[in-house]
Amino acid sequence: MPTIGVQQLRANTAEVLRNVQQEQTEYVVTRKGLPVARLLPVVSPEAQPTTASRQEAWEAYVRWADEVRRRWPKDVSTQALMDEIRG
Repeated sequence: MPTIGVQQLRANTAEVLRNVQQEQTEYVVTRKGLPVARLLPVVSPEAQPTTASRQEAWEAYVRWADEVRRRWPKDVSTQALMDEIRG
């Protein structure tokens, strides 16, 4: 995510907002080099997930979790696997 200083944002507001709207670019706004805000596009109501699509996504997640659970080796705990990955 690109950063943009307050002064640069002030000088290029129209261009920055065009990037946010058209390119879906997100910015971290900084003041004196420190992050103070995030600038991100607004999701249009048409693009927001519907209750039906949320339900479908949840059902897909449950199916995936069940499949992982079925295939998971009985003698390996998730903690042991994470410890092994972390080294």
